[in-house]
Amino acid sequence: MRKLIFTSVILSIAASSVILNAGWSRQQIPAIGYELTAIHAFADRSLIAVGDFGRIIYSDDQFVSWNRRESLTEELLTDIDFFNELTGLIVGQRATLLRSTDGGLSWSPRSLPAKINLNAIAILDSQRAVVVADGGMILYSSTAGREWELRPTGLSQDLNAIAFQNDGRCIVVGDAGSILRSDDGANSWQEISSSIEADFTTVAFSADGVATAVDRDGRVHRSDDGGLQWRQVEGLTIRDDFGQAAGFARVEFFDDATGILCGSFEGSYRTEDGGATWSKQGGTRLSPYPRFNSVAFLTPNEIVAVGAGSYRSAFVATTQNGGEKWGYRIFDSSIGKLTGLANGADSLYAVEVQSYNDVEFIDDNTGFLIGDNGTVKHTSDGGMLWQAVESGVEQQLTDIEFYADNAIAVGASATVIYSSNGGSTWHKASLPLQEYSSQRIRFSGLCMTSAAIAWIAGEATVNDKDRGILLKSIDGGATWERVRLDGADFDAYVDISFADELNGWLSGPAPPRSESRRTAAVAYQRWRQHLATL
Repeated sequence: MRKLIFTSVILSIAASSVILNAGWSRQQIPAIGYELTAIHAFADRSLIAVGDFGRIIYSDDQFVSWNRRESLTEELLTDIDFFNELTGLIVGQRATLLRSTDGGLSWSPRSLPAKINLNAIAILDSQRAVVVADGGMILYSSTAGREWELRPTGLSQDLNAIAFQNDGRCIVVGDAGSILRSDDGANSWQEISSSIEADFTTVAFSADGVATAVDRDGRVHRSDDGGLQWRQVEGLTIRDDFGQAAGFARVEFFDDATGILCGSFEGSYRTEDGGATWSKQGGTRLSPYPRFNSVAFLTPNEIVAVGAGSYRSAFVATTQNGGEKWGYRIFDSSIGKLTGLANGADSLYAVEVQSYNDVEFIDDNTGFLIGDNGTVKHTSDGGMLWQAVESGVEQQLTDIEFYADNAIAVGASATVIYSSNGGSTWHKASLPLQEYSSQRIRFSGLCMTSAAIAWIAGEATVNDKDRGILLKSIDGGATWERVRLDGADFDAYVDISFADELNGWLSGPAPPRSESRRTAAVAYQRWRQHLATL
């Protein structure tokens, strides 16, 4: 039996990155602590979205289910666009550029002449594409993304967004109020002087020559002459719940008149006059504080958005009424489905990112993860794919042990669950702790010495005093009895371990602070004896 212990997904990934060259390979730990940054809608209403850690997800069944696509990178992916139904491009940080020729089913990396962060992409026609990047860099392709060349701009600011019209006109916006314009399909660029000092995050064309841009200070700007002159849209400085300016992440237009602003905190704004005026949609504020990163129109009223909720939990949001009400669901990559409330709900709450606290592998392929919110997940392919298993509890689980087909997991608030069929189904155990409030009991140690015999170590707080708790089961974890240790009952038991069925060690907390720092810095064993007689 092999056991790996880690306190969070972030820790486990960081540790693995250090020792990859020593025979380790990185595994996709199931987590929802990420965000989606861009989305593309196909004519058949299928969708493909990208995000950080190289995530690409695809749906062809009206957003019901999503499948992962291999990206061959773990970089942040920032934008996606397609030349046609088959050929598409994805850009990202650290010169990441991926190309697909099968409608997004598979992606292959392309080499670039500069190693920079790529922020946005625009497809000009069946062969031409433009990518804007950090450091005032623009990349241009006339071969449907196969080869790329640098186009000088004269700017050093980071460029964040690009808009294109069919007549060859392009507008690029970036940090420190930087604006570039091209009238010849991105062959040459003209810097536009403006009095705007804020960083632009997005830009889009509506009618001929009419463009809308938004800066990070929450101000919306409009140009009626193809980007040469800009004015702020009066009365539209977006504020969040804390009174701070909240810049929108994306502006998109369905046609010359209909457009939507989606960003952070306040839901969405809609225009029916090409961006001259904007109205806030409905009274529903998406909660808790999501950030819209990208939107795609399916019809004038049916819109799909992707982004990040609280704790950077990735979500897909949809509206059927032009943004009057949004519904969004949290995407959990481990099960490949959307979870949460249906579209159009009045109150919406994201699922907080969860931590995984312990993992146990039974053999080369079979393993279990446990974590917050009663999470139990199972893998049968060595950790490449994880699926949720119903645990029957909602408390945090901190430790799991297997012995043959029997398994036990323990956690916060006196939580103990057990399985007698290899982890397929779990049941809540019966505990002899009626004199304690379950909320004041913490289990930190678990050890199985046979399929039937198991031990739990922990602590309970009674009348503001901590007491160590030691429990023993002789039926595989279904029922437990309290073990009291004469002369060795301490404030808490930290962990328990057995060398064999007879010899075990029980450890307590570190010594008082009055003792030397050197002694306190090491594990302090308070008690050891043969436990087989108990």
